[in-house]
Amino acid sequence: PGSIVSRADARIASVIGGRVTSVADVGTRLKAGEPLARLDDTLPRLRVADLTAQLARARAQHDVASSQLERFNRLAATQALSASQLEDARAQREVSNDDVERAEAQLRQAQYEIDQSVIRAPFPGVLTERFLQRGEFVQVGAPSARLVNTEDVEARATAALDLAANVRPGQTVSVRAHGHEQR
Repeated sequence: PGSIVSRADARIASVIGGRVTSVADVGTRLKAGEPLARLDDTLPRLRVADLTAQLARARAQHDVASSQLERFNRLAATQALSASQLEDARAQREVSNDDVERAEAQLRQAQYEIDQSVIRAPFPGVLTERFLQRGEFVQVGAPSARLVNTEDVEARATAALDLAANVRPGQTVSVRAHGHEQR
């Protein structure tokens, strides 16, 4: 006696939290990468708009700090400027550079959240169970649906321990199900 089971049978979880806007129906056949659920992405989209403006501001401040440092470098050559003023200008440019990098990272994070608001099938399969409904709020890591790959299967058989010596890696076996035999 035995059973045929899928090698890929997973509870697909959400990487971000959010309100569910749609979920595929049980029985839906999905290709790898196809959406099985969608979350509301309004908040991350608003963050992208805000962070885009912050990034533009940080870049403008960096440009001002860089041009001021260039002027101060020219003035320092004529000794019309103190060493501390030049160091302050260098520090200001470095701070503005860090502000640009931080804004860029935050923008990438918000874009990632938008991308992850679509929960996608990691492998081809059939949706066999839904763990959430439209309108519910899903937490990070909470299972959204169960996906089973019905093409990539293996046979699991129960046998007496005495037969273990007869089993070898790579051995071909016959499986009989409902009167049909398959190797």
